[in-house]
Amino acid sequence: MSDELPFEGILGNTCKLRFLENLIANGYSQFNMNDLVAMAGGAGAASEKAIASFLKWGIIKNVEEQEGETQYVLDRTSPLVICMTMFNEAIILKMYPGLLEEIRAAERAEKSGVLKK
Repeated sequence: MSDELPFEGILGNTCKLRFLENLIANGYSQFNMNDLVAMAGGAGAASEKAIASFLKWGIIKNVEEQEGETQYVLDRTSPLVICMTMFNEAIILKMYPGLLEEIRAAERAEKSGVLKK
C-alpha cells in the first residue's frame, strides 16, 4: 500500500477511501476478504464494515466462491463507481494538465491511421 493519501487527500484519509481508491485502480481484479482488508490498510473490523457498506451500496459485488472463500469485484456498472472513477480521473488530469492533450493527440493519430492497432 502507498503512503500517499487516497484521492490526494481531498476527501480525507479513511479506511473506506483507501479501499475505494485501490478498488478503482484494480477495477478488473477479484479479491477475497483478506485481500480487501489488506487493501484498505485498516483494522479488520473497520475493513469489514467498509466491505459491508460497499456491498450494501452496490460498489462491490460477490462474484464466486473459490476454495471456500467469497470473491468480490468492483461493480463497474454502478453509478457510484462511475462517478468516483470520473472524480479520480479528474484529479489525475488536474495533477498532469498536459495529459488530456496527449490522450486526444493519440486518439487523433489512431483515427487518422498513423497508429495501427
